[in-house]
Amino acid sequence: MKSTYVLTTKNLSLLAIAFISGIFLSPKWTIALAAWVHYAVLLRFYRDNNWKGFLLSIPVMSLSSLIAQMEVIPMGFMMILVMMLIGSTIGLIPFLVDRLTCKLLPDWASTLIFPAITTAFIYVMDMGPQGTWGNAAYTQFSYLPLMQLASVTGIYGINFLLFWFASFVNYCYEKRAIQKAIHPFTWAMPITLAMVMLFGLFQLNITSTNKGNTKMATITLDNMDVLQTMYELEMEKTIDVPPYVSQSDPILVELQKGMMAFMADPTHPKFTTVYTELDNLLEAYTAATRKAAKEGAKIITWSEAAILNIKSREILYEKKMATLADELDIYLFFPTAVFHPEKVGKEAVFIENKVLTYNPSGELENTYFKNIPVMGVEPSFPGDGTIPVIETPFGNLSPIICYDADHPQLIAQISDQSTDLLVVPTGDWKAISPYHTYMAAVRCIENGVSMLKATSNGLSAMIDDKGRILASYDYFDEQAVKTIIQEMPVNSSETLYARTAPIFILGLFGLSGSLILLAVVQFLRKGKRNSEASVVGALSAST
Repeated sequence: MKSTYVLTTKNLSLLAIAFISGIFLSPKWTIALAAWVHYAVLLRFYRDNNWKGFLLSIPVMSLSSLIAQMEVIPMGFMMILVMMLIGSTIGLIPFLVDRLTCKLLPDWASTLIFPAITTAFIYVMDMGPQGTWGNAAYTQFSYLPLMQLASVTGIYGINFLLFWFASFVNYCYEKRAIQKAIHPFTWAMPITLAMVMLFGLFQLNITSTNKGNTKMATITLDNMDVLQTMYELEMEKTIDVPPYVSQSDPILVELQKGMMAFMADPTHPKFTTVYTELDNLLEAYTAATRKAAKEGAKIITWSEAAILNIKSREILYEKKMATLADELDIYLFFPTAVFHPEKVGKEAVFIENKVLTYNPSGELENTYFKNIPVMGVEPSFPGDGTIPVIETPFGNLSPIICYDADHPQLIAQISDQSTDLLVVPTGDWKAISPYHTYMAAVRCIENGVSMLKATSNGLSAMIDDKGRILASYDYFDEQAVKTIIQEMPVNSSETLYARTAPIFILGLFGLSGSLILLAVVQFLRKGKRNSEASVVGALSAST
């Protein structure tokens, strides 16, 4: 007779809470407390259910993730749905390992298997092209004392605490249900959490190395007029783009038809007015830069791909930028997207997404290519994997671009390069703002550096080496010229991250392997005891 799966009121409630709290892990509505609740109740659900409960959870958690990620991931509905179904299925692995092992482990070890396995699992997943997108550690940014742990372990120490809390709560619940005493070791979890918070408070109050206060500026302008002009000239009709348009909105796919046509044939006479629009945009950025310099800014950056261009015309704009930096006596970071028309439609990559750094003498100090273009979205030539260091009287400056900051393994190299200030031209969209800026701020904590971040369609910010946002500007505030012009201390500090984070990761995999091996040994011993008991029982029956 086949058993029927019954979803009890208790388990239905657990699944409902996990569903709702999962939605609030989204960059659109991040609530820090939701992460602590989500993993605790989800772990309880999986421990209470058999394989049918595991299967039931897949569509439920996929729907939760779908709601959370719509407009966040710049793809269509069906693509996101498939990704969430695959992700929710793969995401069962740590819970399945916990279910199979936790009851085989002694009390002192049973609370460690879930955090060790889950954190190791997430670390492996983060090695993929998506980087650390979706990592639960970023949901805790509002708890800056907790986030200071990233200066030692990176974000994975924060992951471990989140999952350890879930395991600890469930362990206490299980012991209470059978009225058994809680093993003293399990109190290591709340004690560790308290010590981490105290460490964070200490970190936030210690003095960093200050290279002096320097006035800086971020400048972001709207280039939608240029894109609309391209579309109108190609399609011979107008198109209106809403100000808060989602990256997955079909209107942007339609708009790109004009840009692709221009990039493929930029010398066609019908596109003559596009160059006028590009020149006007450059002049608007130049005017805003002059204003910032007049107010005393010595380091100025524009947002990612601020100026579009084609390869044959880039030298014209580069000369203008060199002259501007020389005239204003500033360090100018000039982000541009340069297209290769002969490669459009023929090769997978055809854009140079880069930032050029000019010194106050108008000399080109460095050309930095975005090291990690967004897979499947950006047809850009990747950089060489290195981050430059530019020595200035205001400290050592290092440019990176947008998505590069989502990859801590890439940024970790600056810990050994004496960088004081990361300059990060960025392009975001409404659904991931200000979350994406908070993600970048964690790189400051890990590596003990300050950050100047100019973000189109997002939150521009000045951030110190502890992750504190000292000044910010929301692109979606109504203002024609979107700038921050403010004096900022260029702080840097020594962190243990570059040396101790790899040790933490190795220890994490070692702990995971040891606990799984211990569980296997316990399982084999249990099987042997059961076998011996069966033999004794059979002999007793025969006599």
